[in-house]
Amino acid sequence: PWLMGNDAKMIVRGSISSNYLAIADWLPAAGQDSSNHDPGHYRLPDNVEAKVHVACRELVYEDMDIKNLQGELLVSGFGIVFNRLTAEMFRGSMTANGRLFQENESQISLDGIFDLEGIDIKQLFDNTNNFGQDYIMAVNLAGTVSGQVKVNSFWNDDLTPDFDKLFAIADISIVEGELN
Repeated sequence: PWLMGNDAKMIVRGSISSNYLAIADWLPAAGQDSSNHDPGHYRLPDNVEAKVHVACRELVYEDMDIKNLQGELLVSGFGIVFNRLTAEMFRGSMTANGRLFQENESQISLDGIFDLEGIDIKQLFDNTNNFGQDYIMAVNLAGTVSGQVKVNSFWNDDLTPDFDKLFAIADISIVEGELN
């Protein structure tokens, strides 16, 4: 408040670009007690917003390799809103609009609309650990998926999904699909 007055809002505009980003470098170390991880570490004050264009040639998380990620982020003390976030992944492409925010000290919420084009369904299921279920498995699938998926999901602060709290509505088509 000393810089802008009590009710003023600061808006920062900029861009971030990187050739390589490893998500694991930004998370608590494996085996680390996440209750000691300060969730406010990455939080902006409530009266500050950052409007950022992001471009990253390669983003890696565990076995997931995402190429040419780019889009617009609105970062605030309440979370991150992403618009027209595009990427190449699973031998196809994705465009996403949504929001990511800290639900509580140990849980992150992700809500979004994801437009998929030519995504390798076997790679998708393999990289998401079969979405936490064992009824339809990656080893039994083939083909590419295109369409739109609306998602409401919850994740631990180490980006482990809570599959019991994953809700999705999908309007998709699968080309050359196989279920073995």
